[in-house]
Amino acid sequence: MFGSAMYFGPIPMILTLGTIGPYQMRLGLMLKDWVGLFRQPEVRVASAFNHFCEPLIASAEHERINMTHAVHQFGQFAQGTVTKMLGGDYGFFGNDPVRCEFRFADYYKTDRECHSAACRNCMQSATEKDVEKAIQRLQGFAFVGLTDHFDLSVCLFHAMFGGECLPVEFVNMRKSIYSKDFTKYLNGYEDPFDARVFQEASNIFWSNVQRYNVNAETCQRICLNSNATFQRAQPN
Repeated sequence: MFGSAMYFGPIPMILTLGTIGPYQMRLGLMLKDWVGLFRQPEVRVASAFNHFCEPLIASAEHERINMTHAVHQFGQFAQGTVTKMLGGDYGFFGNDPVRCEFRFADYYKTDRECHSAACRNCMQSATEKDVEKAIQRLQGFAFVGLTDHFDLSVCLFHAMFGGECLPVEFVNMRKSIYSKDFTKYLNGYEDPFDARVFQEASNIFWSNVQRYNVNAETCQRICLNSNATFQRAQPN
């Protein structure tokens, strides 16, 4: 979830132009203008499956779909999504990583062995070079927050850049309508690419929390009228 403005949902959606690449750079969107809120990769995958695969989930019972297998295959499909988006070399129109997540339910029903060129393209793995480039670009972001520490992230943003902290900034504008928790189907799934990018995002976030003296007490002053409950300011 990164871009030239903030957006909050189950996927790492870039608000303005999608994957960071030469096209965005030519438009003058330099990294120093970007902000991002990042989510623990495995939890993001479970949430994205819930979001993108609703038709698959709805038909699971009468089509005898093994949900653990489906979630794991989706995890392989979505592996390295944030890394690829930050790496910026996977295209914007047609083959961007998030669009692949949109397509998974159809592929699972019609091309489960991933024989088509489009499916194989979506299964293309991120690389070590992608991880290095993603981390390098992340280090140039103007602001990095964590969705698991949303209130604290909003407070940190104002501590760093000023501006009035408004109650509306803490409103959940896209409340989940889903009741199932698919994290139980992950069963040891890990994303080795996005995990490293998330770890760097976490390091940047907690470093800035310390640097700007952001904690429950200071946030109550910075966001006086927010009615937010600020979590304990320390890494997990």
